[in-house]
Amino acid sequence: MNDTVLVIGHVWPESKSSVAGSRTLPLLRMFKSNGIRVVSFSPAQQTDYTVDLNAESIASVDIVLNDSSLDSFIDELRDVNELS
Repeated sequence: MNDTVLVIGHVWPESKSSVAGSRTLPLLRMFKSNGIRVVSFSPAQQTDYTVDLNAESIASVDIVLNDSSLDSFIDELRDVNELS
């Protein structure tokens, strides 16, 4: 089974506009370098400051709060990990 880290944020990581954002990206990179799949979720709109997670080989998924689509997506991730 492959490990997956799900990162759910109120906003997308913005390494050039906040200390929290500048700390988040190295953590995500650390997980990736250890062979862990990283998937980031947020209900926020991406801005000009948002880190391009796809360029970092980190999946980014727009979510809708209080919607069953997030549950379905997490179930799909779980199924993929169980098959790996």
